[in-house]
Amino acid sequence: MQAQQPAQASGSLTVSSQALEAAMLKKLQPNDKSILLRVFTAGMKILFSPQTHQQMLQEFEQQMQKGVDVGQLIGTDITHIMVLLFNESKGSMPKGVLVPVGTLLIAKACEFLNEEHIAPVTDQNFSDAVHVMTSAVMAKFDAGFAAKVGAQQTPVQNSQPASPSPAPQQAPSALQQGGM
Repeated sequence: MQAQQPAQASGSLTVSSQALEAAMLKKLQPNDKSILLRVFTAGMKILFSPQTHQQMLQEFEQQMQKGVDVGQLIGTDITHIMVLLFNESKGSMPKGVLVPVGTLLIAKACEFLNEEHIAPVTDQNFSDAVHVMTSAVMAKFDAGFAAKVGAQQTPVQNSQPASPSPAPQQAPSALQQGGM
């Protein structure tokens, strides 16, 4: 299956939500797996619930007709879902789960749009959507995001960061730590 990906045309979707989920779960501790799956299930309920699904599809199709990029649309829609889930948790959801779950939801949305022939989605669209969602989530939930982005563009000159940086190797639970 992995050997097949490089042979795929650049205009297709080779990303698999199942493969992404398996890879993420493989690297997590049991409690973190439970958290990720619980939030992912809640996100899937919002994404595909009868109450919201048709409205989201209509809005998606309207934006597509206006020429808005597929990756931008998917990334923005999934960002809204992640913010909604976090707000509904009243802040109890670990912030570190937002980007991984958002990425899984993006993969599911991309697969759905392709399978239902609503919009052709490529790996580039997936990548763009993940970038949009990650940037938006970081901007919303990490007060030091702009400073961190600026620091990444220049060499680190001091060894004492203004705020503690996440260190998943040292933390017992990377998702519970929040990472933001």
